[in-house]
Amino acid sequence: MALSLRPGLTFCEIQHHLIFMDYEADRYFSLTGPARDSLQKLLKSSDMGLTEQEIAPLRAARIIGHGEGVKPLKPCQHVPAGRSIFDEEDGASRMTAQIPEIIVRLAAMRRTLKRQGLPTILRWLREATPRRVVSGSSAPGIRRLCAAYEASRRYYLPVDHCLIRALALYRHAQQRGHDARLVFGVQLHPFSAHSWVEQDDLILDDRVDHVRRFKPILVL
Repeated sequence: MALSLRPGLTFCEIQHHLIFMDYEADRYFSLTGPARDSLQKLLKSSDMGLTEQEIAPLRAARIIGHGEGVKPLKPCQHVPAGRSIFDEEDGASRMTAQIPEIIVRLAAMRRTLKRQGLPTILRWLREATPRRVVSGSSAPGIRRLCAAYEASRRYYLPVDHCLIRALALYRHAQQRGHDARLVFGVQLHPFSAHSWVEQDDLILDDRVDHVRRFKPILVL
């Protein structure tokens, strides 16, 4: 039987380091010791080549899962979008009328994040039913929405702004029928995490040179 990743876990590999995101517990950790050695061997071959003694450290570290919600024991393979909507923005679509609504949404998301935590919000976003999908990330509606979120930085910039903005923009885009992706990424030396929103081949709320610093670890 193929080994599976425990529900709530996802991971990526950066310079031979195995970085995990436990999004049900809202934490990141690096796999070390025998568990790391077993998983690295598994990624190079298959679980058919692992002995029960080699699998045991993965069980002890609670990496392996069973039952509903399990996923293949593979790292996140997402490749970030290669263009940013702001690199193509000519300024004509910057609409200030949406900014008050966006500030309200950002403040509400920050309160929800503080009171309920990221795991609850991610479950809510996964279960939310988006409206009918609007084709084409170049649609004027998504450009105006992203420009307004960018412009709102002048008026509302909380400390944890990248996560709040990504969560709020992702949900806002969902509600307007845009097929967006919410991406979480990590980097090492020093360790830091980041989140952003994509649609098709465009990053909707960040610049390409900044996103490229992070290795994707989770995609909604």
